[in-house]
Amino acid sequence: MLTAIYSGEISLLKRLLSVIKKQEISDLALSLHNTELAELKKIASTLQALDSDKFNQEFLLYISIKNQLENNQGEYEGLYDFMAILRCGIENNSHFRTIQRIELDYQGKTQLELYKFVFQQLNSNVDKLVFQQSVHQQGKKLISIIINEPIRKVIKSYINALDVISKDEAGLNLLLFFKKYKVANYKIFRTISTFLKSLKKQKLENLKASVLFVKVNYEELEKLGQLIGIPSSSNKPITYAKILQYISLCYKHESLQAHYNQLVDNLLKWQKHHQTIMETRKEYPDHKYKLPAKFTEEIPGENIYEKYKAYLPITE
Repeated sequence: MLTAIYSGEISLLKRLLSVIKKQEISDLALSLHNTELAELKKIASTLQALDSDKFNQEFLLYISIKNQLENNQGEYEGLYDFMAILRCGIENNSHFRTIQRIELDYQGKTQLELYKFVFQQLNSNVDKLVFQQSVHQQGKKLISIIINEPIRKVIKSYINALDVISKDEAGLNLLLFFKKYKVANYKIFRTISTFLKSLKKQKLENLKASVLFVKVNYEELEKLGQLIGIPSSSNKPITYAKILQYISLCYKHESLQAHYNQLVDNLLKWQKHHQTIMETRKEYPDHKYKLPAKFTEEIPGENIYEKYKAYLPITE
């Protein structure tokens, strides 16, 4: 009797299974999936070619900090302008010192008029191109009435130095801060520049060297931070150490940025195709539908995407 009941259950199960048949995937969905998968394979080949061993953990740290600074996020919130001005001071230290030296050493009436004019232009918050044009016009005007050739050369050197630092808005801001608050010493920038050169061959993931440097020079750095307008909540040694670390990372890895940007562009394309494929596969689960081989293929390029996923810009 038990055998009869068991046989009856098996028979019933077979009848139920014969009723529940897996459905066919629509031709439209199949075509979409396969087209997207083909595109993904092409992009995956490009990703393979663009990926590089140079995009190591230190490089990705550079990208992570850069993203936070530019997007005003995380522990670098509110620090972009300070970083830009500090970097400008470091890279253009010699030009700032040229301006400073000329203003101190040449105090004739004509020169003083030019220095006053420059300060007025800086205070007016004019666009850098307007600033350059105005200073050039004023310089030509003064040179035309000066007979002394050495003085004419000095004014030309002064204007050339202004030209260089005014290529970046950060340069104009720094010059304004130093003139406005009558700060006459750019030595800290030379000190920082020397320190950053010493970091060239070091592993920059470690903040130890930067922290030690900041502790030794903290008084000057703190004054500079207050002058430039670093947020009071961030005016502490660790902030300066992180900014110096980032500038060091820039010098070491910035040349790879264009290559990395190509990789990112293709990763974002990959992301869109991948999303379409995964949505299609989710819509047609294997317990309900007969899945063709392409629906179960591994996704090409997924390993590269996972490596850089956390460092990609957020897209809508």
